[in-house]
Amino acid sequence: MYEAILRSATGRPHFQFKLVTNPYPILQKYKDEERETSVISLLFVISVGMSLVPGLIVGQIMHEREKNLKHMQIISGMNLCSYWIVNLVFDILKTEIPMVLCCVLLYYFEMTEYFPAMFVFVAYPIGVVPFTHATSFFFQSEWSAQFFTVGLNLIVMIFGPLTVYIFMFNSNSQ
Repeated sequence: MYEAILRSATGRPHFQFKLVTNPYPILQKYKDEERETSVISLLFVISVGMSLVPGLIVGQIMHEREKNLKHMQIISGMNLCSYWIVNLVFDILKTEIPMVLCCVLLYYFEMTEYFPAMFVFVAYPIGVVPFTHATSFFFQSEWSAQFFTVGLNLIVMIFGPLTVYIFMFNSNSQ
């Protein structure tokens, strides 16, 4: 259409023009901002998912306490020390499965900027499960224990890795 206007304006019936555009290269500043945004969004998604796991653990603990299941097992002859050790080990293994799966997916999709967080993902269940068992004694109902545990873990899982990443990113830019 523009060629037709220019043909009639110039009086040259065979007038043509060719437009060639070359985009400017993407600045490093924008690449860094894109990387930061993807890190923050992935941390948020992983944090939401992983903060639900301790909520399930504390829900099981509170269910056993409300139904007096531990008391029935102790009356039946179960050793109290072995009860707690088995529960802790099983809950750690149960929590370790999604964490290892996250690490495998990060490695499989070659997300190298997340590799430093893999150790934290694998070590997370060793710290969170005993903490969840200990904080379960503060509550009387399953609902309040789950609400507090999920909320606390969500806050820790979002702001902990985010703080570490911000410090890592700022130390690389100086």
